[in-house]
Amino acid sequence: MAIIDKKGRIHGKIGNLVYRTVGDTEIVQTKAAKVKQTLSTKESAMEFGLASNCGRILRSVFSTFCCNSDGKMINRLNVTLLKCIKDNLTKERGNRDLHDGNLEHLLGFQFNAHSPMNMALAVRPLCFMEAGRLKVKLPEIKENTQLQQLKYGRHAVLRLMLVAVNFRENYYEYLPL
Repeated sequence: MAIIDKKGRIHGKIGNLVYRTVGDTEIVQTKAAKVKQTLSTKESAMEFGLASNCGRILRSVFSTFCCNSDGKMINRLNVTLLKCIKDNLTKERGNRDLHDGNLEHLLGFQFNAHSPMNMALAVRPLCFMEAGRLKVKLPEIKENTQLQQLKYGRHAVLRLMLVAVNFRENYYEYLPL
C-alpha cells in the first residue's frame, strides 16, 4: 500500500512498483525479483558479514579512546579483516572465522589514515609474550624529535590497554595490566 504525504509525494508499494523519496528526488523502482544465489555466493556473503561484524566489535573496543577516524576506515577495516579470514587455509569456506585467521594483516592498520600513528609517535612499542604474560617495552622517547606536538593541546597521554575478544560470542572485555 502506498500513501501520499502532505507534499503530494507517493511513498510505498503499488503492485510491483516501489515509490520512495531520496533527498528532493522521487524514485520509482520495480520490486526486486527473487534472486537465486549459488553456494559460493552465499559463502562469500557470510564471510564478508562475519568480517563486518568483527569490525564492528573492534571499532567498539577502540571507540573508548579513539574517536577520530577518517571516513573510509570502516571499509578498510572490513577488507583487512576479510583478508585475515580468507588467509586461513585449514578450514573450508563458510566455516572459518577470525579466530582461525591470520591476524598479521592487522599489523600497522591505521584508524585515521590522515593522522598515522608513526607521524605522532616515532618510536614503536614492542609487544611479546614471556612466561604466559604480555610484555610491552617502550623505547625512550625524546620529546623534541620523536613526539609531535598536538595542534590543539598541550599534553598527550599514551594509554596501554589489554582487551580479550571473543568474536564467536560477540564479546570483549578489558583486562587489567
